[in-house]
Amino acid sequence: MAYGSLSRAAELLLNVREPDDNWKVAITLFGNFAGFYAYVTRGKSEDSWPYARPSPGCIFDRNSSVLDLFDPAKLYVIAAQLTLLAEGLGLHDEALRWAGRANLADFDLGMHSMMIPYRVAAHVAGGRFSDALGESWGAYAGGTAALSADQRAVQFSLHTGKVTAVTICFSLASVRVRRGTAEAEHVSVLLEDQLRRLAASDPDPFWAAVVDAIHQIATGGRNWRTLYETGLEWEKSEATQLGIMYRLAAMMNAAPREAFHLTVCSFQKQAIPWLGDTPYDVVVIPFLRSYWRWAFEQYSFNFSAPPRTARELDDALSVPGEAGLRNALKVVSRSLGIALTDKYREYLSNGDC
Repeated sequence: MAYGSLSRAAELLLNVREPDDNWKVAITLFGNFAGFYAYVTRGKSEDSWPYARPSPGCIFDRNSSVLDLFDPAKLYVIAAQLTLLAEGLGLHDEALRWAGRANLADFDLGMHSMMIPYRVAAHVAGGRFSDALGESWGAYAGGTAALSADQRAVQFSLHTGKVTAVTICFSLASVRVRRGTAEAEHVSVLLEDQLRRLAASDPDPFWAAVVDAIHQIATGGRNWRTLYETGLEWEKSEATQLGIMYRLAAMMNAAPREAFHLTVCSFQKQAIPWLGDTPYDVVVIPFLRSYWRWAFEQYSFNFSAPPRTARELDDALSVPGEAGLRNALKVVSRSLGIALTDKYREYLSNGDC
């Protein structure tokens, strides 16, 4: 409820068309307070916040010294603050909504890169794959074009472009399990063509490999073990994102027993922390839940007592989110007769592995 009030206040303030001095004071204070709440919800200490802390009623302060702090160039930060705050509270749909409101033209390279993962997740969740790839490539290209800028910001931008390509791949896999191989192949062809055009003059072999991984995720055609080993080779050269893409392609082309091990070993949140909480929650978890319904339908003969397994999977997936996914994986492991390691049991019991 408190977040809802804060979000509505932001909407009202940002929608004012004829701002006066009172508005300038209010939005300056609001921006500071939204930043404070975003800061502490992400695990930082209140005492380390370098600015004024919120206190009851202070939003109504009309002190002229606050007016002197008003900076119209900083208004863009409010959307980013609400994005981070919503994510910190586990309100991932709200995080996507506020990221969509952010005007990236106003952002410096570092802030721009920070918002891109949310915007890419929002695009693919809405089926806008071309827009998602455009933003992903834009982050990467922004890093390559800013070689004289702060090198940490440059590397973050390059990294963001590659990380968000993984989000796009998970969403493409979702298309295949939910709407069929033909639709996934259609999306894949569009993405492959778009990426070839974008990366035509880029020397990094990463993007040619992404084109191949996209094709394998959508249509298959290569042995799952070959795809898995391709991913391992890329990981050896520190291309971690390609490793995950090829592991995903391997799972899409594997039988359920191998797919179970890939799910638990490769796609837990702690295995891909760089993907971000919101993309993981709104893209990866829904994909994995859909995948196991699809895998059971495709390979029901691999499972013991298919009618009972079908009922148990339905019951397991009636629980939302990752908790329901863990329940489903318990059903899968029992039905496939998979011996669980202690590490597997720990994850399936409480998600901490």
